[in-house]
Parts: sequence; structure tokens; C-alpha cells
Amino acid sequence: MTRPAHSALPASWCSLLLLTAGAWSCSGHHSTTAPLGAGVVHFSADACQLELGTLIESPSASFTPWYGREAWKQEAPDLLGDLRPAFVCDLPALFSYPIAANATPQRLSTAVRRIRPSSEETMRAEVFWRQDGKLQSLIAVEILGSDDNWHELQVDLPVEAGELVFAHRFAVSGLAEQSGLPVAWSQPVLAPLAKPQQPDVILLTIDTLRADAIPYAPYLEELMNSGKRWQAAYSPSNWTLPSYASLMTGLSPQEHGCGRGPFTPEPTGAVENRNFRALGVAPTVAEAMRDAGYATAMFYQNPLLESWTGLQRGFDRYLRTADRAPAHHQEACRWWQANSHRARFLTLHYMAPHLPYLPPASARGGLGVNPLDALHPESLFERDHSPMERQAFFDLPAASRAQVALWYQAEVAAMDAELRSLITTLRASSPDCLILIHADHGEELWDAGSFEHGHSFDDSVIHVPLAMVREGFLHAESITQPVAAHHLGTLMLEELGIPNRLPASSLGDAKQADRRIRSTFPLYRCAYGGRELQADGSWRVLAFNFEGSTGNPGIIQPETAARMAALGYTGERND
Repeated sequence: MTRPAHSALPASWCSLLLLTAGAWSCSGHHSTTAPLGAGVVHFSADACQLELGTLIESPSASFTPWYGREAWKQEAPDLLGDLRPAFVCDLPALFSYPIAANATPQRLSTAVRRIRPSSEETMRAEVFWRQDGKLQSLIAVEILGSDDNWHELQVDLPVEAGELVFAHRFAVSGLAEQSGLPVAWSQPVLAPLAKPQQPDVILLTIDTLRADAIPYAPYLEELMNSGKRWQAAYSPSNWTLPSYASLMTGLSPQEHGCGRGPFTPEPTGAVENRNFRALGVAPTVAEAMRDAGYATAMFYQNPLLESWTGLQRGFDRYLRTADRAPAHHQEACRWWQANSHRARFLTLHYMAPHLPYLPPASARGGLGVNPLDALHPESLFERDHSPMERQAFFDLPAASRAQVALWYQAEVAAMDAELRSLITTLRASSPDCLILIHADHGEELWDAGSFEHGHSFDDSVIHVPLAMVREGFLHAESITQPVAAHHLGTLMLEELGIPNRLPASSLGDAKQADRRIRSTFPLYRCAYGGRELQADGSWRVLAFNFEGSTGNPGIIQPETAARMAALGYTGERND
């Protein structure tokens, strides 16, 4: 929604905030006993008083030329994209927000960025405290014209009633009133400095991790064995998008509609438009956590989780990193520390051990040459092929198959070592945090005669690791009863007592929970359409009928599309 500037803005404010250099260099005010209201407050555009320019509530993202490309290559930077709920404003602009007096400390967190880099002058963004007609500068940043990254702004507030004033303009006083490219402020948040009683939560979701690959991840196995571990958990699909949407909504792929559209009756052999479908209006786990006052962030590495899917809803930050296990580490630790005054919900998605299998060079001793290198699998995956064509394409000798399995296992081990380092660091400041362990699907290594995932519902593809750990609160327990893996997110909400509009979890005690175990909606053509577990423990095979997911086509934000065009991306992009 675009809001017009307030027509009664006194000229003195424009002069003071936009023209007078001295106003931009006022001494800051930092209070260690700053007040907080009833709880965490996320600003809305409607609650702000616009005093100059325009104000639109819209997501805003910074990203690199590697965003959406072959980000597994070593030269790609660790951080590829950073999407946040935001207020988008003209340059210059000024808006304010009233703050009531409080008896307890509170902290403001936001960030600012220029929408597109350019050769324009340096911009200055600043947050003021306005009280009784006087201004104090709380925090400021200057941003070069060529810089479109987010710049963090975090400050403790005075205890008295007053107003927060957000302003930005060109840094040179003589250009203060000149217009420039738009600017985004990440949605400002006020939060108490006294950390609430809710535990921190870390959701680990690992792409392409088979249930029987856990022995190659000794840290992960130790972690899972220390809590509640489901030994017979099954994914709701054989590929990332519908499985992850199910985790975030507690719904089956049939219900949330996120996945791939219908297939043509026969394989064409041509380059394939997979017609991916986005999540509809279903509420998400992240939205429930955010509404409960949690700081929420997700680090992901698979392009099938980008924001066009709708899966970013509820996350204060939605960050894509390079497809390397260590890429999460520094930025995740920085976010964790910056939000140490709040309950934190951190989701870490790891692409490894997804293709291409690329363990670090130090872990490749004795592996030899990867037989897949000579096949160039991408030449098959990009085309509309049948299960028989896939099986023929990957018809390798037994020794070569065993060698490929070693590369897969080596990447599992490398991912596990990085997990040990990161989780140990995070738990040092939050020893009683709740940790959830999940995989979206597994990987066939010729278990049923073929290779990879998305094409079959063999156990190697849909039987996945699943666990919930909280030191000192959950005792070690191994559950052998078959369960639906995607109910882990809703179980978390129930365990934490967080109000939500999601379905009851079948992993808990709710009698009304849907306890069906079904895996459906393949990514590629499949000899059958899925599997469903029967009451007697047998599996019923579901027919493959060419139907697809029913969600809406994914939509790229105009700002993102424009930035991608500037980076040289061409043509339609929905993957």
C-alpha cells in the first residue's frame, strides 16, 4: 500500500532533518535501561506517520550475480541473497512511529539498503528520537551509490515516551532534497531486552539425506540418539518443494498445492518446463513462531526454496547461501548473536549431500574419479524423460555404482563435520535450545535399479531421518512406529504451546491428527504415482495419472526481476 506524504509537515522539520548537516551529526542516545511495551512489536506501514515521500510495505532483497546459478562452484560468495519484509520509500523520505513510556528496556532492530546500485551520490540513513520538539540521533549509516546490501541498525531506546523518526537523503547537504533511487528499510522491530522464557529453536533440514546414511554422520547420529528419534519416518514426496511446503504447513502435497504442475501424456525428450507451483494461503510454522515473538531466520541453499514459492512467509530474514556446508556458519552466528535478547527460531537448510557430490578436497582421499563426471547428468535432468530412460542413462557397472556411493557418503560426512562446528557454537549460548532434525527426501543409489530422486518412491528416497532434541528436557527415545515426517514442524508448535492455525501433529497426542502416511507428486515421470501405508503395515502403490500440484504459479517480485535483469539474467525464470 502506498501512503501519501502528510500534507501538514512543517518546513522546519524538512530543514532540520534534510538540509542541516548538523542535525545529521547529533550525538547518539543509548540507554541500557530502555523500556519495552507489552512484548515484541513489528511495525506496520499503516501505524507509521509518513511525513515526507511515499511508503510501501513490500519485501526487499539484496543478492549477487550468483543468485539462482551454479552456486556450488567455489568462486561463488557464501551469501547469495537476503530477503526481508520491508518498507520501500522514495529518496528522500521521512516517517515516524510513536513509542509509549515503558518501565522495562527495549531495543530497536532494522536495516536499510538502496534498492539498486548506481553511480549516484552517497546516501545517509538515520534513526532519531523525537521528544518535546527536540531531536536526538540514535544511529546512522552512510551507503555508497554502488552498494545495495543491507546495513544493520540496532539501538536501545530511551525509557520516556517519544517518537522514532526514520529518515534518509543524499549525504551531501546541497543534494538533500534531490530525488534518487528508492530505499528499503527492513520492517522495524521493538523487542524486550529481557529474554523471554521460551527456548531457542534450531530446525536442521538436510537435503537428500537417506535414513540409512546417518552412520556416516557421527555427530548427527549422536545428537539424534540423545532425544526423541523416529526410526520409520517417511517424506510426503520424493523431492524438495512439496516436502518442504508440507514441513512448513503440516499439510500433505494434495492439500497445500505446492509442487509441479501436470505432466504431458508422453515424454517429449525436449528441454522441460516444469511449471512449478507456489504455496497458496496456508498458514506456516514460521508465521506462528513470529507471531509468538520469535526472531525468525532461514538459511537455505536449494533454489527450489526461493521466495517465489511463498515459503519465506513468517521469516524476518530469508537468506540464500552458496551450496557449501560451511557457507551458513559466519552469517548464522552473526544473526544468532544479534538476536540474543529474543527467543530465536533459526532454520538451517543444507543442500549437501545433494548432487553434485563435492566433499572438500581434504575428504576425497581414496575416492578416485567420480564416475558421474563422465555422464554429465544435467543433460538428462533438464529434459522430459521416462523412468526407463533414466535407468538406462545411469546403467553403470557395480564397481562404479559403489564408487558413486562413496562420494555421497563422503559428502554426508563433510556436512556432518560442519554441523558439529556450527551447532556447538550456537548451543554454547543456548544449551537448552530445542533442535529439530529433518530431511526432505533421500537418494536412490541403484537400490531399485536407478539413481537420484524425484523419479521413484523407493524407501531409499522417502525413508528419512527425523528427531527432536532438547538437553535436560527430552529423554532419549527410539520410536519404531511409522510416521509422517512433515508433522515435525507442527509438533514443535504443540511442544512449545504456541497458538497456531495449522493442523494437529500426528507425532503428538492429538486424537484428531491425520495419521495417514503417504508419499506422492513426483518431480519426474514415475512408474507409479506414490505409496501409501496400510493398516496392516503393507504399502499400497498409487497410480501415476499425470496430475500435478494445484498451487498458484510462482511470482517474482518486480524489484527482484529488475535486479536480475540488471545482472544479465534473461528469459522466464521459475526455478
